[in-house]
Amino acid sequence: MDFLNVNLAPVVKIRDKVMNNSILFNKIGNGKGIEGYSKWELASKINSQYLIAKEEVDEFFTAKENNDIVEMYDGAIDTFYTVPFLVQLLNEYEIRYDTEYDECDGYTLAELDILVMGGVDVLFEATELDLDILSEYADRVIENNMQKFTTSLDEFETWESEYIPTSKFVDGVTYYFFVDENLKVKKRDGFPKVEVEDLFNDAK
Repeated sequence: MDFLNVNLAPVVKIRDKVMNNSILFNKIGNGKGIEGYSKWELASKINSQYLIAKEEVDEFFTAKENNDIVEMYDGAIDTFYTVPFLVQLLNEYEIRYDTEYDECDGYTLAELDILVMGGVDVLFEATELDLDILSEYADRVIENNMQKFTTSLDEFETWESEYIPTSKFVDGVTYYFFVDENLKVKKRDGFPKVEVEDLFNDAK
């Protein structure tokens, strides 16, 4: 790929809408934005987000190696969800404590830098995908993710799950959802899957 002649603007637009939803999703799930995290919460989130983001970047390049087109779209969107949020966490740490993050658990700072650059590589690689499909794929994933929350207590009382019911008050709105023992947002029973197969009918 000729990186110097790549027009990143269209794919960055898609990345940004996914990233913005990631920020909102995490804000609702945690009941506060990253600016409200304690130092321990920030460090813990960086450590866990590294592992999540690495898995998604690896997924994209595994799909590319296997020429698995559908999984490439999935990996790209998941990378857009996870790597930019990791970067936001790192930037918050650096701004707040006037130093680079140095409390990594199980990996080195060099590995963290490599992962962030891997996210940039996915951004460039995604320019070779059909951006209309990628944008629609992103919209469907965003809509699906937000269905893990409801602002209706009546609706929430009809939901069933083995996980812990909880609620968070964010930006003047109360959201109801389920979490596990680590406070990670979880799907309710019968949660709908993302329907994307029709996007690839012409490619089959």
